Amino acid sequence: MHPTLPRWRQVLGAAVVFASGSPAAGQPAFGLFAALPNGTVLELPAVQNTARVQIVHNSANPTVDIWVNGAPFLTNFAYRTATPYVDVPAGTTLSIGVAPSPSTSPADIIATFPANFAPNGTYVVLASGLVGSATTPFTLNVVADTREAALAAGTVDLIVNHGSTDAPAVDVIARGVATIVSGAAYGDVTPYITVPAANYTLDVTPAGQNSEIVASYTAPLSGLGGGAAVVFASGFLAPAAGQPAFGLFAALPNGTVLELPAVQNTARVQIDPQLRQPDG
Repeated sequence: MHPTLPRWRQVLGAAVVFASGSPAAGQPAFGLFAALPNGTVLELPAVQNTARVQIVHNSANPTVDIWVNGAPFLTNFAYRTATPYVDVPAGTTLSIGVAPSPSTSPADIIATFPANFAPNGTYVVLASGLVGSATTPFTLNVVADTREAALAAGTVDLIVNHGSTDAPAVDVIARGVATIVSGAAYGDVTPYITVPAANYTLDVTPAGQNSEIVASYTAPLSGLGGGAAVVFASGFLAPAAGQPAFGLFAALPNGTVLELPAVQNTARVQIDPQLRQPDG
């Protein structure tokens, strides 16, 4: 017999594979079994299906706890932070609950969202919106087919999320290079954008009005070759007292969140000293 094959694969002949057990309390658990011609019954090993998931907290609300199926999953999860990619159960519906931190039981959950992740899939879950808002309510935005690394060395793969609740639709321009986001409204997530690993200046403008720069930021991507990131707009364009101001942030696959430095735009002006003031 082949020494590396499972025992049931090494036996020549036929087998009867049968499902057995029940999910009811106090009864044997469900499983698959194989009965061989010699009377041997082998239990087929169960496989735990999992998916890879990163959660980004971009809801301008207090620190929260995350509960999954009534059990604590993540505590003290602060605004503008992210988890690394982690393995979670896949192929079954999960009940994801959000509670103000500190929470002590599922009774503290204020919002619940179902999620079903495909086995071996990769996802980013973006918490955004405002608790209690009728126009931009708190929500979890699930993005599928995300990347923990770039598809090619020397490049950076990015998705961009417009998560600023009071900002209009925007364009994002890599200055001197190209427009990388066009007409993104609140809640939108772009497809992946692949750029060479370099440093960029990003200009945020109202959609279709590229001469009017709302804000500019430095994106230092030169050291991220082969990497990936989720870039998200966060905060308020016109913050009230105590509210966080608008900014751009990048969540890396390891859970690190970087604030992109704001750029002060300037112009060069010369004034002719020979200009006379009008009489009078």
